[in-house]
Amino acid sequence: MAKVLCLDPGLNAGAAVVFDDDGRIITKHTWKYTSKESRASRLGKIYRIIDLMAAEANVEVVVSEKQFHNSMSIAGAVGEIVAGNRNLEYVAYYPTSWKLKATGSGKTNDNLLFKVVNDIFPLTVFTEHEVDCVGMFLAYKKEKS
Repeated sequence: MAKVLCLDPGLNAGAAVVFDDDGRIITKHTWKYTSKESRASRLGKIYRIIDLMAAEANVEVVVSEKQFHNSMSIAGAVGEIVAGNRNLEYVAYYPTSWKLKATGSGKTNDNLLFKVVNDIFPLTVFTEHEVDCVGMFLAYKKEKS
């Protein structure tokens, strides 16, 4: 399996987690911005974070969550742009789709998702957005196996 960067996009808060070929976490990053900062500035910072993570880890795939809300879909497009600029595979899932693949239920609540993730990575502390990244990785891994 390839190195994968999973992105839980958000203009105000989000995360990215990079997994190696064996599913171990190489690096992770969470961001939180205030709405006082311009959208252009926030998108620029998110782009630089994602692009740097992709370059440093030499990822081959970017997996992102598709969003319904306009500002979040704009932030999600950053992952697609990074993938396009670096000639990487790009995969996007709606939340119900990746949750179904990762846990068996598209209506999974955060508590169940945290439990699934903590069972796999018991010694790692995750933010809510990082847990979503792990869930997307599990979905991608199941789809590719």
